[in-house]
Amino acid sequence: MRADRVRNNGSEPGSTPGLTRVHGLPCGAVPATEHQQSIINEEQLMSASAHGHTPAAWTGVCISFVGFCIAGVFMVAANPPGFWAGIAVVLLGGVVGLGMKAAGLGVPKQSAEQLEAREKATEAARAKTAETLAARS
Repeated sequence: MRADRVRNNGSEPGSTPGLTRVHGLPCGAVPATEHQQSIINEEQLMSASAHGHTPAAWTGVCISFVGFCIAGVFMVAANPPGFWAGIAVVLLGGVVGLGMKAAGLGVPKQSAEQLEAREKATEAARAKTAETLAARS
């Protein structure tokens, strides 16, 4: 084995014994490039928002999914009334989700400070990406 390859004995926390590590990374793992890292950072910024992470969104989507399954079963069974009943349940999911959002269980409104901070972070990430791409060309 070369000096930069180390056989893992399982002593590291969260490691699996027997896996070979190359340059400190598990075998097969590759470090992210700067461009990939900037994309990951932007995705983390987007996932920090509450988009879809509310009781209203989950309830509406779950009801719509059940309706989709109902419609699919009845479509295969060649039963038009059952199919349309499933479509009605899909639409009901949207109505329930909107109703719950109106009742205050949806995405809270963002303050001006939060919007400004998000826009600054987005601009900084885009500037860094542009700078990285310019340096490569």
